[in-house]
Amino acid sequence: MFIPILTHALKRSTPVALFPRKGGGGGSTPKGTSIPVTSSGKGYTGKGSATTYGGGGGKVITIPSGSTFSGRSVGGGTRSTIYGTSTYGSGYPVSYSCRDVYACGFPYYYWPVVYPVGENGGHEGAYGDTSNTTRPGGPMAMATFISNSDNTTFWIIADNSTVAALINAIDTNCTSYLSSASSSSPVPLSAVSSTSAPQPEQAMEYYRASSVVLSLAGYNNSVGP
Repeated sequence: MFIPILTHALKRSTPVALFPRKGGGGGSTPKGTSIPVTSSGKGYTGKGSATTYGGGGGKVITIPSGSTFSGRSVGGGTRSTIYGTSTYGSGYPVSYSCRDVYACGFPYYYWPVVYPVGENGGHEGAYGDTSNTTRPGGPMAMATFISNSDNTTFWIIADNSTVAALINAIDTNCTSYLSSASSSSPVPLSAVSSTSAPQPEQAMEYYRASSVVLSLAGYNNSVGP
């Protein structure tokens, strides 16, 4: 489902491309903002930041032995392939042929979203819980956006760094359409009760290998993880 302004902002600004830390390269557009991918070190890619508005791409590597999810592929995803559907496990490049999101690689480096306990279709712990600090981009977080015309409420769930970057991009491009009650900073998903958090059936679209989800209050896609 297309949501004017908000969907457009998500597709344009969701951090995709991985680059070395400051001083190590380029590749972003003039509007790009570098955000951290890991809280410590550069992880198994040797790269530690992602860029908003970037095009993605790059070499696909295999996660080495001794690292989390060793043997899986990582990298290579481009902006043109970040778009998914309302189904968890969508938003992967065709080249990844991902049949099982819980055993798939990471074309954009980031891990798929997880929901609060009890909402993960029997796969609790596959990618850690919502407060997992080893998740690329930091623990799971959410942002709330409320229309100033009809009080429609949307949520974005992703890692903390991605949510922070999207709040900034949406605030820049969509302020005139949003209520002042919309989020100005990420809210840790672990701090939101399971009954108050967006539910899987409220997902309207997954992006970036299901590592970002846009949800709508009152919506029911009748498809869960």
